[in-house]
Amino acid sequence: MFLVLASCASLGPYRDPPRVSLVNVIPMEMTLFEQRYRLTLRIQNPNDVALPVDGMDYTVEINDQKFADGVSSQQFRVPAYGEQVIDVVVTSTLLNVLQQVRDQQAGPHEKLSWKLSGGLSVPDHLGKLPFEYAGSLDLAAPTGPSR
Repeated sequence: MFLVLASCASLGPYRDPPRVSLVNVIPMEMTLFEQRYRLTLRIQNPNDVALPVDGMDYTVEINDQKFADGVSSQQFRVPAYGEQVIDVVVTSTLLNVLQQVRDQQAGPHEKLSWKLSGGLSVPDHLGKLPFEYAGSLDLAAPTGPSR
């Protein structure tokens, strides 16, 4: 019971965690050892108080394998019951890409699953406000009409 109370209290005035979703991915710089992508994120605040953000950290996983990560010192404010769209940068390494290729060669996946997770830094708040967003894309070829 103490752990439940402690976890609720750690959110402070934010009863519900923020919802962070992935809106877009744009390749930026591609070198042999490092790839950078611009992510467009939508941050929604389901609480009745504004959410001032001082920065954030985030990780992108594809098919349960780490693909890219990043940090941002961008400051922004999400109004109560509102949302904010921001751009951030993630970095992937050659090793991350090779793991994805090896995983695909081991057996093609019928679905591409992804997960975006991380935390938002909020002033006067102990710890970060965690978030997680996941989804999948069906890669199976659609079947045409039978003849």
